[in-house]
Amino acid sequence: MDLALFSLNAGLLNRWQHALSSHTCTAINWSGVDELPDMQPLLLHWQSLTEEQRSGVPQIAQQRAVVVLTDTPNNLEGSQLILSGVRGYANSYIHESLLPGLVGEVRKGNIWAVPELLQSILKGFLQSQPSQSEKEYDISTLSGREAEVYDELMKGSGNKEIARNLNITERTVKAHVAAILRKTGAPDRVHLIVHGVS
Repeated sequence: MDLALFSLNAGLLNRWQHALSSHTCTAINWSGVDELPDMQPLLLHWQSLTEEQRSGVPQIAQQRAVVVLTDTPNNLEGSQLILSGVRGYANSYIHESLLPGLVGEVRKGNIWAVPELLQSILKGFLQSQPSQSEKEYDISTLSGREAEVYDELMKGSGNKEIARNLNITERTVKAHVAAILRKTGAPDRVHLIVHGVS
């Protein structure tokens, strides 16, 4: 089983399966969630969950790569879910061309959300940390180009924006980001930005 999908909305399931036709997608019942392999991507339709099921999502997200897709996305809810361990947060009707990329990022252990949501999370972190003197990640070993990419990351820029600003391809940006994470030891770009050296 490549991807697990949960929704009580048959039309939505069909839409997701069509967008992810290059993957093996299996619609599951809620009772089957605990039987999924560890870290298997699981796409959840938020409106199909009861309040009790929603409250259990953070625990599920500790063992599986959970993506929450909601009919009514908002930054506060998205921030809470991402900070609780959910790997992706988007509109249930996200453009079909974007869904494979979302799944791909989540598979790599990255977080996927719209830039506005990531900015909201970062601002919340920065406001809760009055002292910026603590430097968790060392960027002294970065190459010149990696440092430029890092500076763009610190502004909250997405891969496409970085590629445009630095006149390089998105593929090159991804390679630089991977190198930056490897050299600094940061688990993902959110941790890097929050605890990095500006």
